[in-house]
Parts: sequence; C-alpha cells; structure tokens
Amino acid sequence: MLEITRAPGGPYVYEDLLTREREELAKLIAASAEAEGQQRCALLTALVDYHVDRMPVAGGKKYQDIDPGMKEEVSGMRNRMKKRLETLGKEIFHANMTEEAGRMQDLSEICHALADVTKRLLAAFAAAKRQRNIIDFTDLEQFALQILAKKEDGRIVPTETALAYRDQFDEIMIDEYQDSNDVQELLLSIISKDPDVPGADASFTGNRFMVGDVKQSIYRFRLARQEIFMDKFLRYAVDGPVRERIDLDRNFRSRAEVLDAVNVLFPKIMRKEIGGVPYEESAYLRQGLEFPEPEGVTGSPYRTEILLMNTGDEDPAPDEAAGGDDPADAAEAAPAEETADMAGRSARALEAKMVADRIRSLHGTLPVCDGEGGLRPARYGDMVILLRSDGGWNEEFRRTLEAEGIPVHVSSRDGYFAAEEVRMVLELLRVLDNPLQDIPLYGVMRGFFGQFSEDEIARVRLLDKGGALLSALRAAASAEDPTLREKSTRLLRFIEKWRLRAVHLPVRHLLDALFEETDYESYVRALPGGLQREANLRFLTAQAASFEKTQYTGLFQFMRYIDALRESEVDYGEAGILDENGFHQKYYFPYYRSDGMSTFEEVTIEKRADGETFAGVCDDSRMGVSMIFFVQNPSAYFKEMPSDFL
Repeated sequence: MLEITRAPGGPYVYEDLLTREREELAKLIAASAEAEGQQRCALLTALVDYHVDRMPVAGGKKYQDIDPGMKEEVSGMRNRMKKRLETLGKEIFHANMTEEAGRMQDLSEICHALADVTKRLLAAFAAAKRQRNIIDFTDLEQFALQILAKKEDGRIVPTETALAYRDQFDEIMIDEYQDSNDVQELLLSIISKDPDVPGADASFTGNRFMVGDVKQSIYRFRLARQEIFMDKFLRYAVDGPVRERIDLDRNFRSRAEVLDAVNVLFPKIMRKEIGGVPYEESAYLRQGLEFPEPEGVTGSPYRTEILLMNTGDEDPAPDEAAGGDDPADAAEAAPAEETADMAGRSARALEAKMVADRIRSLHGTLPVCDGEGGLRPARYGDMVILLRSDGGWNEEFRRTLEAEGIPVHVSSRDGYFAAEEVRMVLELLRVLDNPLQDIPLYGVMRGFFGQFSEDEIARVRLLDKGGALLSALRAAASAEDPTLREKSTRLLRFIEKWRLRAVHLPVRHLLDALFEETDYESYVRALPGGLQREANLRFLTAQAASFEKTQYTGLFQFMRYIDALRESEVDYGEAGILDENGFHQKYYFPYYRSDGMSTFEEVTIEKRADGETFAGVCDDSRMGVSMIFFVQNPSAYFKEMPSDFL
C-alpha cells in the first residue's frame, strides 16, 4: 500500500497513517511471537482488536492530483486487512486465556467419558479378535513393538530380541520409505545400527538403506508421516561420510519430451503449501535411457500436446490454439466444423470424440519402440487413456471409441458384470427364472432377444399400467398393432420355450444351446470389440461349469451364485484376450477384496491350468505375512463363509 501512496498520482495523504499502523502491527506481531502463556494470548488479542482509524480525506479540488483509481486500490487493500483481523478475532481469538481454560475444564468430564468408552471398545475389540484368532494390521505393528521395544526410566530401549535382530542383520533395506509412520520407523530403527537409535553403540555407522520419493506419499490416512522422510532428506548429505543421500533423478521409462513437460508443469502445481513438498529444480526428472529416433521426420512426433475442444460457445484466441515454444504448450485444437454436428452431446462425449480422433490419427503412423531396438507403427494396444476418475467416464469413452471402430478394453470395478453382452444374458436368465421381474424383462425387451424400441415398450406398458410388465406384454400379444402383436407373441413364446428347457438342462448346457440357437455369439462378435465380448460370454459359460461342481443346481441357485459374487464385490474384470490390436490380458483374472480377513488388502485368485480350481496369493507387505492357498469355486467359498465375516 505504501508503495502506491508514494507513486506518482498516488494518495499521498494516506502515507503517514499507513506507516504508523504498519509499525504498530509489526511490533505486536513480533512481541506475540516471542511471548509465552497469558502474555502471548494478550498480545494476540490486542493484535486482532487493533483499532483502525478513519482514513484522511483525499478528495475535492485540493487533491485533484490524486488518481481516483489508485486511491480506491489503497482503500480496498486496507479494508481487506481490517476484515481479516475481524475474522481472526471472531474465529480464533474470540475469548481470552482464562475463558478458554474455563471451557476446557467444563469439557473435562465429557472427554474423560469418551476416553473411557474408547478404552473399553478397544478392549472388547481385542477380545473378539482373540476369540476368532485373527489380528489386524495395527495389531501386527503393536505386537512387534511389544516384542522389540520397552520403556525404562521414561526412555524407549531395545529388548533382548531387538538386540539379537540388530546383530543378525548386516543391512536393512526399506522401500517406499516416504509412507512410514512413527511406529514403523521405531521398529526399523531399533533393530538397526544407526548412530542415533536407542541404545546405539559408539561403533555404529548406520546400516539402513532407504528408498522413497516423498512426492509419491499416499498413505497419510494410515498415519504415514512425510516428516520422517524429509528429516533424513535434509540431514543426509550427497557423498556424506556416514549419512549419504543418493538422488535418483534419472528416468528410464520416458522420452525426454515427456520429462520436459512434467518439469514445466509440476513446479506450478506441486508446491509446499499444497502437498508439503515443492517440485524444485533439484527434483527434476532427467532422461536416463536413449530411445531410437525416427528418420526423415521434421520435428518431434512425441511432443506433449494439449488438445483444445471448441464447443462452439466462443472461438479460441489465435495464440491459444497455436501453442508456444514451451514443450508443455504444443496444442492442437479440434476444428469447429468437427464439433458443429455434435451439438447437444455432453462435454464428456465431445471429449471422448476428440480423443478418439487423435487415437485414430496416431494409429499406424506414430513410430514406437518394437522392443528389439527398432521402431514400428503404433497399434491400438499401445495407447492408454488415463482418467482422474472412472465414475461416468469409462462407459462414455467405451461407447464413443466403439462407435468410431476403435477396439477398447476398459478396466473398471464393475468390468465383467457391467459388460453389455453379459448383462443381457443375465437379464434373460432372471426372466427365465421369474418372468414377473419388471426390470430384467424390460432389459430383455429392449435388447437382442426382444428387439423392442423404447416407444414400443411404452405402448406395451400403457396396455396394463397397474400390473406387471409381463401382463402388459401378454395384452400386447392381442393388440391391434400388427408389429407390436408380432413382437410380443414371439417374445412370449421364446420365454416359455427356454423356461421349459431351463427346468431340464444344467445352466452351462442351457447357455451353450441359447448361444448356438439364437446366434447370439455371432451377434456380439460382429459388434465393435467383438473378440472381447465373445471372450466374456465364454467366461460366463465357464462360471456356469464351475457352479455345477457345487452342491447347488438349477437356474434359481445359479442367479443367487452370481448375486453372491456381486454382493461380495467379487468381479473378474473383463475376460482377457490377446488380439491383433495388441491387447495383452490374462483370460482368468478374478480378484476380490479380502473382506473375510481383518485387513482390506487385495487377494489375487487365478485359475490353474490343470482344471477348474483356483490358486490364490496375498504377498502384500502391509499384511505382514505371505499366503498361498488353493480355492475351488471361490465364489461358492465366499458364499459359505460365516455371515459375520462378510
């Protein structure tokens, strides 16, 4: 503000007042920073209660030389300062120390009660876990702490067990160190030979090798403390004699164009006040691997691009569309004529279309590494679309890419069961089990097996608005409209025929017959991504075969079997294939969250080559143990587990 008052045309009559206020506020701030206890509280209260005088008059003919805009700017800045002080007074320093102490005393009884309830809950929880012979991740840490550390005279010292481990290990190597919490740090340090660990010997020079990147810390919700990593990062010196820091800044995965763009963008968005760590020049990524370069190409085909979408609301400025010299600013804008025929489509659909166009232009033209030191034209399987969230985006991109004739594989939580070709079959099976279910019957009518339009279904519904959709469908079988009558009659006969066959045929044979007689497999194979869809149907048949090995039979039990998979959050992703587009996917890739255990690590179950059994493994370090096990019919296993485990 003072700089503005002293500038030509500035409101110089404000200078004396602003100078005095700045000096008085600076003294209060400095004194409160050095003071303690009640004195500091009093100074801070005085700071927020600081009386702001009225500004001198700076108008009329006497002050014609003052620029009105500069005067308003200074007044606005001072008013914002006043409001900030008022906000601090209302939200933070609304009571003095004596009043706050009284309020704390009033809350003392409630806090003690809450603490007592928490202790009793923890004791009951521990007893329940002991009764079931299970432990959770926190138990693993705490039990290890009891084994390795103890308190003596208020200090934490190593136990005999910890000292034995300290002698046993020559080196302790720790990965993902940025996600360590206080307990883990104590456990690892107490068995190490670091110079500053509890009970350290004078000969200790350190035997811990820690690898991590604080920018990748994602487990703060598990009490991970970045400060543990940063303390060593700052204390350890490059080429230090005892505590040495080795900065790994070479990247062996990406081309220079990718790294240059990251190094331009990240300093602007990764700041200490946001993520706790700045992205400074010392942290810049540098290319560590030389890639083959295409011959006879002008400019870099690997430059980072920003695609600008012209929705038709307004034309981008020429410099916005053209980009600049910065590697992160190279841009290509979608031509207005390409979006003119897309009016009414959602922003997601427009973005998906823009991405599809760019993928098609790269396919067969962009040179990529062939894995043997050379280059080859890019295939669809070389391209990946990364989204911040899959909610609502996955299916939009799938529909658009398929409509553009681009093969697509979507990894999503609902993957397999959400696949359209699987959903249509499951809806039909539900109708064959019980045709009075309106929602599955609507799906059958709308899909391949019924081939009704939405308008036709609405007209069917109007024939019996209060009854089941099946009743309306039966009424439509005698309707005056010949098309509606023919479609309704055909579907009713189809349902009746396959309901009778479902009584006698095992589900696997029912599906085989259904696919063969209706030519459903040929239909899905002809759709975009047909190979993937066909693989999904085959996997459904394999599930039916697996179901038949259980003690259950019949269509009703099979649908319960499928529902158990979904309710237990068991999903298989989409069945994997290796096709001409270069998609590499395992055919069997079931996984589910281990809700039957007291942690939430993911357990991978894979089909064995020797039959219908499944092998499982959980090798997550956060579990504390590695488990390898065999499960036959894992979904049935989940279904048979005690309900209180799920």
